[in-house]
Amino acid sequence: MATADATRSPQAEFAYLARLAPRDAMAYLQGKRALTSTFSWQDLWQEEHAIQFTVSRMANMDILRAMSEGIEQSVNGDLSRRDWMRDMQALLQKEGWWGKKDVVDPKTGEILSTTFNASRLKLIFDTNTRAAYSVGHWKQAMAAKESHPYLRYITKGDDRVREAHAAWEGLVLPIEHEFWQTRYPPNDYRCRCRAVSVTEAEYARGGFMTSSLPPGLEGRERGKEGERKTVFHPFKTTLPPERNITFTNTRTGITVTVPEGVNPAFAYNVGMAGMRQAALAEAAGIKLTEAPAAIGAAFAQVTRSAMSQIFPDAVTRLVQETAKTMQSKGESVLIHVVVPEVVDAMEKQGHPLLTAGVWLTDDVLLHAIRETKAARVATLPQSTWENLPSLLNGAEVYLDTKDKRLLYVFSTATTPTGRVEKVAVAVNYTEKTRLAGTKHKRGKALANFIRTGGLVDADNISKDIRYIRLKE
Repeated sequence: MATADATRSPQAEFAYLARLAPRDAMAYLQGKRALTSTFSWQDLWQEEHAIQFTVSRMANMDILRAMSEGIEQSVNGDLSRRDWMRDMQALLQKEGWWGKKDVVDPKTGEILSTTFNASRLKLIFDTNTRAAYSVGHWKQAMAAKESHPYLRYITKGDDRVREAHAAWEGLVLPIEHEFWQTRYPPNDYRCRCRAVSVTEAEYARGGFMTSSLPPGLEGRERGKEGERKTVFHPFKTTLPPERNITFTNTRTGITVTVPEGVNPAFAYNVGMAGMRQAALAEAAGIKLTEAPAAIGAAFAQVTRSAMSQIFPDAVTRLVQETAKTMQSKGESVLIHVVVPEVVDAMEKQGHPLLTAGVWLTDDVLLHAIRETKAARVATLPQSTWENLPSLLNGAEVYLDTKDKRLLYVFSTATTPTGRVEKVAVAVNYTEKTRLAGTKHKRGKALANFIRTGGLVDADNISKDIRYIRLKE
C-alpha cells in the first residue's frame, strides 16, 4: 500500500513508490491486451485506455503487440526501460517505422506524418508504466481507506513541475473527494506526480516532519548534534483557487470541461477505470456461470462491447503462458457466450443448455499445443487459439446429434482450401477445474467446455446429416 511517511521527503516518497510490488499494475496492463490502431490522441478517449493499448498513428498491429508486451515485462521486472527502448528501436527499424513515416488517416483520408525516435519511445514507455502503477496505487489505497481515509498529492518538487500541479503539492483530501476523479495523477504526458495514503492521525497532526543534513554532509550516516535540519511540512486541506477550461474532441465532437492544468486526455481517474473493468470481468464470469442460459445469453448481448474486450485478453494470456511453460494449472477462462439464437435452437432440439458461457481449460489447450508442435496435420495453429473469441463469434454453429455437442465451424487466412476449422463444445459438462474470474474454486464445475479443435474437410460438416445447423 502506498502510504505517507512522516519522515520521508518528496524524493524519498518517489523512491518508495518505485519499489512497490507490480501485481496490481500488471493486472491493469494485462487488461489492456486489446490493441487499437489510432491516428490521433483523441481517438482513444480517457477511460477507453483501461481496456485498450494504442500508439497514435501506429498501424502495424504486430509492433503494437510487441510494445504492449514489452511494457508488461518491464513492469513485471523482466525488462528495463533501456532494454525496451533498444528492442523497440530494432523492431521499428526492421519494419521500416523508425524515423519519419507517412500514414493515411482512415477517418479523413488525410496523409499524416509520424515520427518514431528515442524521445517518442521514452514518452510511450513512461505514459503507460506510470498509468499502470497509478492503477495499482489506487487499488491499494481503496483497500486501505478504513485506516487511511485521505490521499496526499505529491510532486517531484523541482523546477520541471507544472505550475498548476505545484499548487496541489501537499494537498490532503478524503479519498472520496471529487478532486481525485479528475486530478488523480498522472495528469498529463510526462507528469511525475503521485498520491499517497494518509491516516486519520497523520491528518490530525496537520503535516509531517523531514530531517536532512546540510549540503556536503549527505554521505554521513549520522550528523553531529545540531547539524541535521528539521522542517515541518503543513498539509493543505482546501483546494487552491482554480478555473476550468472547455475542450472539444475534434474526432468525436464531444465537449468536456476539465480543470486547468490537466490534459483533457488525462482528466479521469485511471485507477477507478481499471477497477471498473476488473469488476465488470468478474461480474461477467459470475453471471455466466450462475445464470440460466437464456439470461446469460441476453446479458452478453447487452454488454457485447465490453465483453468483446474481456474475452480476448484472458484467452491471449492463457494461450501464451501455456505455450511458454508447456504446463497446465487446472484453470479455465471464459472464451465465448452462446447467442440467444443458439440457446433457443438447442431447447427446441431437446438439449437445453444450463448456462450460456463457454470455457477453455488449459489442459485442453496444452494438449492442442503439443499436437501442433508435433506437426499433426489436423491440428489448429496457435494463432487460431489466440484469436478464438472473435472466430467463435463469426462461426457457423451446428449440433452434433451423435455426441450431443455444439460444433463451431470457421475459416481463417491460413485454413487450407477445401477444409474448415472446428471446435467442439461439450454442453452441460462436468470438468475438474478453476473458473477464472469467478468465485468458483478448483473442483468440479458444471458448464460448457471446449473439448477438441481441429481441421476437417468442409464436406464432412455440410453434407453429413448428423450435423444440424443452428446458426449461420
